[in-house]
Amino acid sequence: MRIGWFKWGLYLLFLIVMVGLLSALYSKSPDPSLYPPPANPATFMSEEQLNKSIAYSKGKYALFFIGHAYTWLVLLFILMTGMAKYLQRLAERMSARFVFQAAFFSVFLFGVIFLFDLPLGYLAYLWGKRFGLTTQPLEEWLLDNLKNLGIGLIIIMPLVWLFYLLIRKKERTWWIWVWLVSIPVAVFLIFIQPVVIDPLFNQFKPIQNEELKAKILALADRADIPAKDVYEVDMSKKTNQINAYVNGIGANARIVLWDTLLKRMNENEVLHVMAHEMGHYVKKHVYLGLVLGLFGIAFFLWILSFLLPRVIRQWGRRWNVFSMKELSSLPVILLLFYTLSFAALPINNVISRSIEQSADVYALEMLNDPDVAISTYQKLAKVNASYPNPPWMVKIYMYTHPTLAERIEYAYHAGSKK
Repeated sequence: MRIGWFKWGLYLLFLIVMVGLLSALYSKSPDPSLYPPPANPATFMSEEQLNKSIAYSKGKYALFFIGHAYTWLVLLFILMTGMAKYLQRLAERMSARFVFQAAFFSVFLFGVIFLFDLPLGYLAYLWGKRFGLTTQPLEEWLLDNLKNLGIGLIIIMPLVWLFYLLIRKKERTWWIWVWLVSIPVAVFLIFIQPVVIDPLFNQFKPIQNEELKAKILALADRADIPAKDVYEVDMSKKTNQINAYVNGIGANARIVLWDTLLKRMNENEVLHVMAHEMGHYVKKHVYLGLVLGLFGIAFFLWILSFLLPRVIRQWGRRWNVFSMKELSSLPVILLLFYTLSFAALPINNVISRSIEQSADVYALEMLNDPDVAISTYQKLAKVNASYPNPPWMVKIYMYTHPTLAERIEYAYHAGSKK
């Protein structure tokens, strides 16, 4: 059974990437005059800020789409040159035991991918430097990348071994067993991220402004959040941009503010940001994201169980990959999984934007101050050099939040109803 649709599916996705790239570089954004005045960037950004946000955003969007095409090309290169089989044989020469073969192969494969990805990551680093958004020295940026690789390998090595063990022992139902294993792994990673992984990259400490801390904790009390501390993270050593987030589950759940946000926003704006993050906590969005993510993994694994043997039957001889039980099939799996993930991005982003909109609504209802919400989003646009109303193609593939123009517009209409 030939599956020419696999090849044509890749062509289609490459076409989408190219259309996205052209959209990022050349298409016009929605007419700002269609939005209410506070959402029109010309009303709250200087000409210099506006030009900077347009130029920076176009480069960021272009790197996003180029990055996806580049990843496909890297994986195809690894397969078409026979590198996957070579790395497998190298791992087999290192040890006779499969558990160590899987570990060595993981180090070799992801090490190669890391080296291929590094130049594109460096371009993104330089782009941030050019616009004064990135402050991190090059050696520290490289060290962070190496840390990411090391942490990833520590997690990946046993998972690759277990993955192929299940494929070999449960040839028909392996995808179900892999999914069942992924559940405790995902929960464990979310649980340890705030207290084990994140501190390897940044320093976290309770917020130092005692007056602001008291107001934030009072806000948490109103929301029935059992918070004892709010954390700030020293992101200023890496960037001038501003942000905040909530992560972790159970006793390890944390609401974190970047120190850059504390420096650039006034007290009321910080409280609005905190109310938004508390909305995620109150509405249990971390748990919702976990559940949706696990269902997504199950769906992807089910499709993968159908595609993988068929793709290897048709293309394996060219790639020197003859069985999905071989370690050399891992780049094929990564290629398929990455392709499916890209195809699902518009759906994932719709869900994410809905969740973020829910948190925005919660913050507006809690604080009942649309003017502060508007000034918060306007400042996000100015400081982060984020263009408020990007092209449609960029929005559906890149935006996990509503656009800043949409967030401002919602707050504006909420204010007009008061």
